[in-house]
Amino acid sequence: MNDHRDLTVLLRRLGEAISEPTARALQAPGMPPDTAGALAELENLGLQLQSMARVAAGRGRLGPERVDLGLALMQLRAEWDHALARHGATLDGHADSLEVRVCAGVFKQAADLAIGHALTLGRRLHGSASLRGEPRLPTLELAVELPNQELFGVSPEALDELHWSLLVLLCEQVGVRLERQVDGHEVRLSLGFVPEV
Repeated sequence: MNDHRDLTVLLRRLGEAISEPTARALQAPGMPPDTAGALAELENLGLQLQSMARVAAGRGRLGPERVDLGLALMQLRAEWDHALARHGATLDGHADSLEVRVCAGVFKQAADLAIGHALTLGRRLHGSASLRGEPRLPTLELAVELPNQELFGVSPEALDELHWSLLVLLCEQVGVRLERQVDGHEVRLSLGFVPEV
């Protein structure tokens, strides 16, 4: 078995090991809302791992679709509303219409992992979309205000955690340009989407 196949199998099995028991636990009656919310996030992580395994294996990717990054940002805000509220976090921001042809499932997975990573860093998130970088690509950016002064000016590598590691892996697999910059009390995450034809 080669390394690529080993990784695919590991992601799938790990995802199943996380999502299946949490899905069963969520069916228990009388569960406190905070516990149910935390379990739902854990189940979602397991499902993301399984989805990543399909992408890594070359399955589960549909053809490119038109994705409007401005509209997608509004949808992400709505979808993450409850999870953000549980963390006492906010995601604001507005973006003008900026269309790119990408696999919508890959876009959603990358954006979800970016928000998950951002939540490990701070509670005030700001989203935007524009053409950035060289070459200029349609880019979704999340800026996170660091609440802890000990993190101000640290190297980006000091902020690594599971969501970030999975995001790096996904972006490498599908060709999304990923950047993370620490600028004083703020971290900026950028996802540059190479248009698919």
